Amino acid sequence: MSSTRLVTLLGAAVRHQRHLRDLSQRQLAALAEVSQAAVARIERGERAPTIPVLERLLAAMDVQLVVGVEPLDAHLDARIDDLAARPIVERIDALGLDELLSRRGAPR
Repeated sequence: MSSTRLVTLLGAAVRHQRHLRDLSQRQLAALAEVSQAAVARIERGERAPTIPVLERLLAAMDVQLVVGVEPLDAHLDARIDDLAARPIVERIDALGLDELLSRRGAPR
């Protein structure tokens, strides 16, 4: 099954919270009353958790899911705005163009 970005993000969030609490997958599974295999598949992004299962997993770790929406690629817009605010010399340095050109050799 190919994973969607959201399924991957949810799995990573569950894994992150579990690691913060020093829980094994088996321990979390027991607390949330799901199988260890289900926890593993969710964390790997191979299985989209149902809302009730996700709520049980998170509640077992004393956290809750907060949902929000933003424009597509909003993180890219913020990065572009950040770069645009920097002087051109800094932007060129950040790209490493000097190093690239020196490795490539002098222009012909």
